[in-house]
Amino acid sequence: MSAAEFKDQGNKHLKAEEFDKAIECYTKAIELNPNEHTYYSNRSAAYLSKGDGQTALYDAIKCVDVKPDWPKGHARKGAAL
Repeated sequence: MSAAEFKDQGNKHLKAEEFDKAIECYTKAIELNPNEHTYYSNRSAAYLSKGDGQTALYDAIKCVDVKPDWPKGHARKGAAL
């Protein structure tokens, strides 16, 4: 599968509240394309939904590092904090 396909699968799992499966999919997407900010953002949302604020913050920071002008990355960081 492509990184985008893993992201799509992750989105489905996130909506179904299958957070661990979503995280796995987003991680695979990141492994294939570590320069795509949305993968970190989505994985941050999955970690936060799971109750892991520290790891959600790590991914939010990485998202902002990759794309500092993307507002949603900053929102993810704020939510994790």
